[in-house]
Amino acid sequence: MVLTFRRHPIISYLKKCREYFIELALLLLCTAIAGIFAFYAFDMLWYLYIETPVGKLFIQVNPDKTSAILEILSVNYLTFIPELTGISFLVCITVSILFRFLHINRHFYLSLGMPGKIFFWGGPLSWLVGCCIQQKYTINSLGTLIFVSAFPTLIIFMSCFKVSNALIPEAGSIFSWGWPRIKKALKDLWEMKME
Repeated sequence: MVLTFRRHPIISYLKKCREYFIELALLLLCTAIAGIFAFYAFDMLWYLYIETPVGKLFIQVNPDKTSAILEILSVNYLTFIPELTGISFLVCITVSILFRFLHINRHFYLSLGMPGKIFFWGGPLSWLVGCCIQQKYTINSLGTLIFVSAFPTLIIFMSCFKVSNALIPEAGSIFSWGWPRIKKALKDLWEMKME
């Protein structure tokens, strides 16, 4: 006789959580490393560009844009990019969990294709991450921060929505599961009170 044990739902949920945690950790690590390399490459290309005649003209014609770029390039990118990636993850996972719980993902995320998701979710999330980074680093140019924060946000946000859709229940399913139990408990209490 072969004994088979039925898998407990909590154990399978915890295994699923572990798998998604590992996936997100690797995604964050790769995003931070790619961001550091991209920031370094942009820094090198910027200093090459400003040595050209067109770059010198750009500096003269657009001093405000030049100062915004130099302000971003003056931060230590070895600490800035991992912090930017972490803040991007926290913002994206918080928004995705909240919107999953409130049934918004079903109608305004899952029904969209890739361009729609990037336009309707990636852009506003990049703006939100840019605002959070501006509070921490007090950099004046919000447009530049939104541009910089778009790199990790656009990489991370779809995975955050995938994880929240897989692990977080919607409010309606919680209430539909719990309401009959609450109703029965209230009925039992009422009957005990009447006796």
